[in-house]
Formats: sequence, C-alpha cells, structure tokens
Amino acid sequence: MLSDEQTAKKERAMKNVKVFIEGLRQKFFPAEEDKAWKQWVDYKDRENCDLIDLLSSDVKDSFKRRALFLLVVPSADFNPIYWTKEIGKFYHQTDFLKNLTADQLDYVTDLIIEFCSMLKPIHCAKPKGVVEGGGGVTVFMSIPDKYHDALYFYNNCILQLLILLPVEKAKKVFPHFSLIDISTYSNMEDASGYNPLKNIFYIEEIDERWKREADARMCEIVLSEISGVSKPREKWEEAIRQYADIVQMMLYGEIKYSLELYASQIQFIMDNRQGKNKLIDNWQVIKLFDLLAGDQFKKLRHTIARHVLLENTGEFSKFSIYNNGTQQTVDHILIEFGDDNELIAKIRELEVERDRKQTKSEAYQAEKKATEDEILAQMR
Repeated sequence: MLSDEQTAKKERAMKNVKVFIEGLRQKFFPAEEDKAWKQWVDYKDRENCDLIDLLSSDVKDSFKRRALFLLVVPSADFNPIYWTKEIGKFYHQTDFLKNLTADQLDYVTDLIIEFCSMLKPIHCAKPKGVVEGGGGVTVFMSIPDKYHDALYFYNNCILQLLILLPVEKAKKVFPHFSLIDISTYSNMEDASGYNPLKNIFYIEEIDERWKREADARMCEIVLSEISGVSKPREKWEEAIRQYADIVQMMLYGEIKYSLELYASQIQFIMDNRQGKNKLIDNWQVIKLFDLLAGDQFKKLRHTIARHVLLENTGEFSKFSIYNNGTQQTVDHILIEFGDDNELIAKIRELEVERDRKQTKSEAYQAEKKATEDEILAQMR
C-alpha cells in the first residue's frame, strides 16, 4: 500500500503528464495532419516495424516524429496520437536509434528525459510476493507496476545514446541512467542488483568519461551505505559486494576501459572493505597480481594478499591451495612479500593443510584401486 507521500507524488506526476502531452501535441503533431496519419495507420494491420520503416521513408519529419513518439511512449495514458495497436510494449530493441538523424536523436532524447522524469515518481514496485516455482523451488520477487518495462527500455536506450549523442546532449540524459535494476527480483538463478552498471562497463563503444561518472556515482552509493545514511534496497543488493562482484567480472575477458580506472576500483574496494570478507575471490588473486604489476601497484597487491589470506574468515571464503592458480598466488606472495611474517606463517599453515588433503586423497584413491583390483582378481 502506498504512503500518503507516494500517493501525492503520483498525483502530481500525472498532472504534469497531461500538461506535457498537450504541449507535445500542439508543438509536434499538428491537427491538419491527423487525417493523413489515420489513413496510413488504417491502411493495413500496422506493427512497430512499420513505425521503424517510416523513419527512413520519404515522408515529412512531422510524421517521423509521430512514429518516434509511438516507439518510446510508455502507455496509452501518455499518447495523443492515433494508433490501433497496444502502446508501451517494447518488443523492439534499441537498434532503431543508430539510424536516426541528429535532429531525431535530439527529439527522442528529450522524450526519454521527460518520460524518465515523470515515470520514476510514479513507478513503485508492489509488495514482494512468493511464487512456487517448478521442482519445489520458491521464487521471491517484487512484481513491478506497468511502467517497469518502459523504464527498463529507456535505461537501455540511454546506453545507446551515450554512444550516439554529442557530449553536451549526453550530459543531459546521463543523470537519468539507473545504475540499479528498475525493479527487484530474486530466484535460484538470478537476482536484481547493479546490472545496468555492469552493462555500461562492458560496452566498449561507450566513452570512458561515462564509465568514470557511473563509477563515481556507484562509489557514492557504497559510501552512503557504509556510513548508515542509506540502506540497500534488498539485502542481496548491498552496494560494496555488488560493486566488488562487477569489478571482478571484468577479469573474465578484456577490460573495456583503462587500467588506471580499474586499479582505482580495486583500491576503492580495499579501502572500504571494513571487516567484510570475500570481496576478492580467491581464484581471482593471481589475475589481479598479473594485471596490476609494477611498483606503482605493489602496495595494493600487498593489501589484496592480506585481505584474501588473513581477513577472509568466513566458512566458505577461507583461502586454500587447491589448484594451479591458488598455488601461483602463494608462490607470488612468498617471493614479493616474504618480509610479511603474518602472511608467511599463514601460507605455511595452508601448505600443511594442502599436503594433508593431498595425502588423504591419495590414500582414498589407493584404497579404491585396491578394492577394484581385488574385484578384478576374482574375475580372472
């Protein structure tokens, strides 16, 4: 149930919608063109693809503006244009933006800015429900209201616009980009979080300027949560852990931005770990050592080593030597940080535990082989 404040926000937003739509109608959709537009719409069973095709056809720009409007309008509540299909179903992707003229990009960007400004105060995830999934799996999710799809679509459009727009125009739309998923959801395979932030880091064509700005905004969120000023939207959306996971994901491929920015991200995670364990995964350490090589990052490598070996005390986060990568990690630490007695002592413990497990495994395998040999002997 919405609070009085949320209800008042929605009412104010809907009033603003009516004013905005009337202004658009008068400015961009002249009544004298309504008849020709209706004839085009009614000529056959139109779909969104027809609107996209219209953008590249030999018709007046005013009709193209109608087509663009229908491609981004969130629902019939916002629409003053004749159209026979359901409005606000964003089955089309954002690729249509790539072929727009500079004026059309400017126009659609203004629409997205206005719609984001209006919908965000209106959009409110409904109370969490429990849905029984297949195989006895329970799925917890927040069911979004009808504007979830529109806001999700606009967020993806903004990613494209950051590539296509000149800097001054991009500056106006970027503040409307949401770093966090529009609505919350959680199940056995996936959960909401800062997936849009991950997307902006992954897209190589997006200028590093915007990646840095997104990173700075995320760091502000982390610090706000750490200081107690704000709380995660959901417990699994804790900003510092989400941020650490996203930054480490970059190690699975080629990092799409500068080493300087990446190093600053790892440094921020280490500077704000405050007793939290497993912000750096054990198997990623050697990758970080290789990437952040050189004297300028030696102190950071040392901090990472101490965090992973000495601070990761959780049951499922303790460092162990179990494969080639983790063996390389301790070998590196022994060579580079041999004067850190705490680290060396910990590595010796880990080596004893590694040898104990290896001996136990070898004994188990030997016992299995002996049993199999005995069975085979009876078959000869």
